Amino acid sequence: EKLLEYISRLFLIAICAYLVAGVFLHASSQSRDERLFGEDKPVIRPLLGFTESSIVLGSVTILFLAFVIIQFRYFFGGEANIGVAGYTYSQYARRGFGELVTVAFFSLLLIMGLSTLTRRENEVQRRTYSGLNVAILVLVMVILVSAYQRLSLAIDWHGFSRLRLYPRVFLIWVGILFVAIVVLEFLHRERSFAFAFVLASLGFAVSLALVNVDSAIVRHNISRGLQGRHLNTALLASLSSDAVPALVEGFLSPSLPDPIRERVGAALVCYMHFNPDEPIEDWRSFNFSRWKAQVMLGRVQPYLVDYHLRGRRNVWVRTPSKVLYDCVE
Repeated sequence: EKLLEYISRLFLIAICAYLVAGVFLHASSQSRDERLFGEDKPVIRPLLGFTESSIVLGSVTILFLAFVIIQFRYFFGGEANIGVAGYTYSQYARRGFGELVTVAFFSLLLIMGLSTLTRRENEVQRRTYSGLNVAILVLVMVILVSAYQRLSLAIDWHGFSRLRLYPRVFLIWVGILFVAIVVLEFLHRERSFAFAFVLASLGFAVSLALVNVDSAIVRHNISRGLQGRHLNTALLASLSSDAVPALVEGFLSPSLPDPIRERVGAALVCYMHFNPDEPIEDWRSFNFSRWKAQVMLGRVQPYLVDYHLRGRRNVWVRTPSKVLYDCVE
């Protein structure tokens, strides 16, 4: 019934694609090899001498080295800290995470700023300056590895969630950025620092766009449930339509034990309660994820007739084996 509408959409997409392709074709065919602005004569003239910058970088290096040595057992103590200090896994993962990332950010800002403002008049000064920068970057990477290890402990105990998965991907890209900065420092390509920062930021954003985060959460947490770990039904029910295909596939899997299957079924019933199936009347509200979720829910709905919702404010589900699961954490 909507053939004409689909044809008009295809025509509109083709026009936009044609215009964008024309822009790229013009840019590639008309580009010329020109020297970058400020390459021959820097826009900002170096204001600081080598001695002043070396004192700053040396002091920061000594500070970070002392901090890492004193806190090394706390950084990498793992479960020992949880047992002795009385932290939960979530508290241990969160404690200091923001501060560690802030330290990494300002360290990078310091290195980029001083690289622009510092005069290095001979090869000895350049090598010494690069060595101090690399020492700071290596020490900061040790701190970032500690933050990553904390998140891994929390994930191993609680499973995946968005608040645990996003920071993990973020730390991976921060680590890649710092490695790139170290390489550029050795190659004396300080002008490329900002470009590396932009590429790392784009890489983080593209990673989250290409990876189905909610589906990864479902698959990882179900596999943990098969290992005897706790499977949080309310967390699965709170995910978006991206998680529905993975939930349905898990529910229909013949290898899934009945207790885990009932938890997944309860999550599906909770999801359908909070996200009622409404027809997509306007093409502008259409998206593939929602359409696929509706198709998959249609397949599994006959198997959920024995699951019953109860409650109004505190909604919960009763499974065929009479077990109750909350829909809200």
